[in-house]
Amino acid sequence: MAAISTILSEKYQLYRIFGTGRAGTILLAVHLGLEEYRAIKRSPKSFLNFDRFRGEVLALKEHQHPGIPIVYNVEKDESNSYLIEEYLEGESNKTIVFVGFSDLLRYVCCIPKFRIHAPTLL
Repeated sequence: MAAISTILSEKYQLYRIFGTGRAGTILLAVHLGLEEYRAIKRSPKSFLNFDRFRGEVLALKEHQHPGIPIVYNVEKDESNSYLIEEYLEGESNKTIVFVGFSDLLRYVCCIPKFRIHAPTLL
């Protein structure tokens, strides 16, 4: 994990990069006012425009499950969209994909709003 030191929206101290992929970058940040960790998903607007990004976030925030982080906020700047979420400690996504993806997929496919989003989880 690479260390970084940047402030986002005057609220979040970006601390570490967890990983990068086709859809963007996952970052660990600290909320400066609350002194709590947050997970931030940074997605380039060239990959997904902000309105669609925000729409997917709004659908996600309607569901409560121990495996779905709480959505705190969405932000944007000139080139990126940011999803600010609860930081959940645990296994890496790679472990979840190989060990528990069938359970996650079963849960996601039971939620009507998520059926169209299930392929993006792969």
